[in-house]
Amino acid sequence: IVDEAQNLSGGALEDLRMLTNINADKDQLLQIILVGQPQLLDSLSRPELAQIAQRVSVEYHLEPLGLVDVIRYVQHRLETAGGDKDTFDMDAIWAIYYFSGGVPRLVNILCDYALVHAYAEGKHMVDLETALSVKQGRKIGGINRFVTNVDAVEYVRQSVLRSAGVDLAEV
Repeated sequence: IVDEAQNLSGGALEDLRMLTNINADKDQLLQIILVGQPQLLDSLSRPELAQIAQRVSVEYHLEPLGLVDVIRYVQHRLETAGGDKDTFDMDAIWAIYYFSGGVPRLVNILCDYALVHAYAEGKHMVDLETALSVKQGRKIGGINRFVTNVDAVEYVRQSVLRSAGVDLAEV
């Protein structure tokens, strides 16, 4: 299993292809699983890598999670780590969902920073204010609103922000 395979050079991918040629009495001895960001598919689409691309038997692209799945995902990760599944209030999770676009890697990053910020502020729960401050602080790190079809979520987000007294012009 090769993780972060989008970072492999063309030569390294070709070397992996050559390893798949190893067999004993016509039994395939080695199966390779490449895991990576969408750029991996771009790499495998290059003409010079056609031979390895032809050997791909299964391809899967993880789509962004919906709001309900983000809620379950965050709660599951908290419980797995031994924490309280209700560490994030729903307004904070909605904000994290909105700003991550449902991309699990970005959900993880935002949740991680939100937990650190809440701890530093002496809070036992991540609230909307903490989630929004984390997002503002991570703009430089490349977490900006992803473009997805989220009309209903946008309506909910604005309602939550208004009820929290947040000026929508500042968000």
